[in-house]
Amino acid sequence: MADYVSSRTGAEIDDAVTNGTTSSGNVIAGGYGTFVGGVYVGANTDPGDDNLVVDGTASIKGNLTIGDANTDAHSINGILTGFRREVIRQSADDNTALPLTVAQSGALIMLDEDEAYTITLPAITANDLGVTYEFIETVASTNLRKIVTKYNNDYFVGGVTNTFDAIGDTDDLKTFVSTGGTDTTISFDDDLNNCGGGLGARVVLTSVLTGNTGAGGGAKLVWAVSGNTIAKELADTGAAIFS
Repeated sequence: MADYVSSRTGAEIDDAVTNGTTSSGNVIAGGYGTFVGGVYVGANTDPGDDNLVVDGTASIKGNLTIGDANTDAHSINGILTGFRREVIRQSADDNTALPLTVAQSGALIMLDEDEAYTITLPAITANDLGVTYEFIETVASTNLRKIVTKYNNDYFVGGVTNTFDAIGDTDDLKTFVSTGGTDTTISFDDDLNNCGGGLGARVVLTSVLTGNTGAGGGAKLVWAVSGNTIAKELADTGAAIFS
């Protein structure tokens, strides 16, 4: 077995090559290939150890996993196209409760069914900061739909604008509703006074602090809140949105 293989028309490898292969034709590996150093596609240039550099286009038919999602950072310097976010519909869920996972970060959760529903946010570790979800009410309901934190001392921080503008009404309402110091629930309910649960209400939640690992832990402002709620009437204060 040679330590080095050079080919101008192609090389088929059924065994291992200890040092490498240089070819101006094709290289077909019948087994598997491992590279102790790096791989450069498109030029005879050292990419550096443990690096993959592609001058052209890399096409992957299956799934692509890059590093450890919990510990590694990733950056894209070019244009990202074809990206789609996960859409989760209440109407597609036969259950009355939805426990979200960290892996579902970036999802749009649609409250699109006239039924009571409880959505529970995940526990947040130091590796989970930046986990984000967006919620929007697309079907009005007099049943309570709510978002709750995983543990009773994981709190919300921030607030939402609460607006009301009836058709043909010259009066309107625009207020900002802040969270309290110990709020763990966000409610959407068209039949609850001061709840701001009208059609089109939208809330975005982002984890900004490591949370508790169980009930009864220390007080922590884990979830940053932003968004806009829709008041039931002109006198709606939004006081029942957070609790």
